[in-house]
Amino acid sequence: MPTKDRLIILFSVFCISLGFFGLLILGFVSLFPPKASSLTPPPLIYKLASATDFPLPSPTYKATITPTPTLTTTPNLSFITHLDKGAGIHIVYVDLKHLGVYQPLVTPLEDGRFIAHTVPEFDQKYNCALAINGSGFGPYLPQQSTFKLRHPTWDRKNQTVSGDLLWNHGYTVSRGTAYPVELFQSAKIASLVFTKDSLPSITINSTPMNGYNVLPGQGILVEDGQIIAGLDTKILEPRTAIGINQTNNLLIIVITDGRQPLLGFNGTTFATLAQLLKDAGSFQAMALDGGGSTTLIINRQLANSPSFISNPPDFSYRAGGASLGFCP
Repeated sequence: MPTKDRLIILFSVFCISLGFFGLLILGFVSLFPPKASSLTPPPLIYKLASATDFPLPSPTYKATITPTPTLTTTPNLSFITHLDKGAGIHIVYVDLKHLGVYQPLVTPLEDGRFIAHTVPEFDQKYNCALAINGSGFGPYLPQQSTFKLRHPTWDRKNQTVSGDLLWNHGYTVSRGTAYPVELFQSAKIASLVFTKDSLPSITINSTPMNGYNVLPGQGILVEDGQIIAGLDTKILEPRTAIGINQTNNLLIIVITDGRQPLLGFNGTTFATLAQLLKDAGSFQAMALDGGGSTTLIINRQLANSPSFISNPPDFSYRAGGASLGFCP
């Protein structure tokens, strides 16, 4: 047999064998499918929604915001999102008239202690449809205490990890249970307050009355529909902020990504953040903790670009202060 014919036969046998082994591998893989994620998001219904009740920001920002909003409905909870990952701006409207089983929740205490957690940990533990970071925080290190830090990490870049014992920055209430005085540092800062009927307000009262959920934040950004004078116009950082419309039926969450110049996410100043909140329909608005804590989770999925994503060596979620979620 000529050499050429032998090479053709060998090549044909090789191809047939390769195809046979490929089929065997596919069959083997099908017997062991990938393990399903334990994070099962709430059922969703997506439909196009009118933006009539959910105003887009002013023309300055329209080019950077998704032009067609998405209305997301879980059982008895609806919220509308304007997400633009290219610009790092995320606006979420929560319809407070149709919360149903998904009610506001500020991080509860565990056995009387406030324990550091990440936003995804909070979201998963309480089965939330939406969760964001909230308050500032610090290490709980009283002189006379039986409490011990589970992970003594505060010497490592002043960075907490999940399980650390913390105090929260400001008077805090979780579904009717106030944090004891030793677990928060009193300060004249803005707080988001929900009544038991989930009616929201923003106040600078150090111990808000009728607060069924109270989430302390930072400063007021918008008051009576007007931007607060004297807000910083120079420092760019990742930001988390929250607003309420004039009729108190919409909660407006604004997240801006930052500290990621390679991705084009430089953050915003407080002045720009306030303008975004006002343009999005906020009559009252306040800043929450920002920086490395800024995190937005929607239906168990990370919806923003936290600064740790492109900043080694951490590559991990910030474990920090009280979070806010809409949870059963």
